[in-house]
Amino acid sequence: MHRRVKAGFRLPWRMVRASTKKRATIVCAQRKQRHPNTQEAAALGANIVEVSPGYLSTVQARAREYVENHPGSRLISFGAKDDGAVEAIAARTRRVLAKMDRLPTVIWCAVGSGTLLEGIVQGTEDRDSIRIVGVQVGKKYKKPLPPRVTLHAYPAEFKTNSKCKEAPFPSMLHYDLKAYEVMIQDPSTATEPRVLFWNVMGPSQTKSGNEGKRESESESETKKRRRRREKEGE
Repeated sequence: MHRRVKAGFRLPWRMVRASTKKRATIVCAQRKQRHPNTQEAAALGANIVEVSPGYLSTVQARAREYVENHPGSRLISFGAKDDGAVEAIAARTRRVLAKMDRLPTVIWCAVGSGTLLEGIVQGTEDRDSIRIVGVQVGKKYKKPLPPRVTLHAYPAEFKTNSKCKEAPFPSMLHYDLKAYEVMIQDPSTATEPRVLFWNVMGPSQTKSGNEGKRESESESETKKRRRRREKEGE
């Protein structure tokens, strides 16, 4: 399997390796220092192909060329977007909602390629009273969406980490946590009856430089808040 990756594709790679024993080649932008997710994918056995310049269009073109030159390979598109992936997320959304005593009035999520957003939208088609708010953390999403979906743009580049320290769960600094940051700062969140935040994944297990330091600080703050709440409940 071959694809361009910057963020959280390490989890699908781990599942692919465990269930199918297939090898993944990850085509990504070349950086002075590899992103922790790329490091972890390499440690798990992925073949890393770094491209310079690292523009998305260039990386995607190199990924297509790689597949053309390696018979038996399959290209997984940006965001792993295909009908099967969107339907899988839609099915998960329906299962989550079915287990809830009361349905959320709004669902928040991060938006990159739009695969997650489209899955949540599809999974709530029969519950169209649920509003969906997506936070674009990188590439601008341009497809038409139903009126119940609102998009916000994160006010910084994708490579910029979120400065939020208030998440009560592990969250990816340059992806989900950005959406959570926007959500808690949005005035409507305080008055919304029931809010569901869709968190895809926690931080990479491979940490380096400021990213590793920032993740450790976030985890430490979360633990402190939990201890305070436990004491208050005594």
